[in-house]
Amino acid sequence: MTGKNIETLMALDFEASSLSVESWPIEVGISWIEGNQVQTWSSLIRPASVWERADWSKQSEAVHGISMSDLESAPTV
Repeated sequence: MTGKNIETLMALDFEASSLSVESWPIEVGISWIEGNQVQTWSSLIRPASVWERADWSKQSEAVHGISMSDLESAPTV
């Protein structure tokens, strides 16, 4: 990354419903540096009606702290 300014970079992260290959996204987050401050933005993702609810992991919920009820009340895009 020679010649790159760290303030031009962003980090993108997703939380998932579980660790299985069938999991689906539940949150998207972005972080970047502005001045001397780390800025962040995130949004919950309401599950699509076709996504299999059986692929919800209580263990993952305990790690990311996002409940299914949080997702069901997330705004639609």
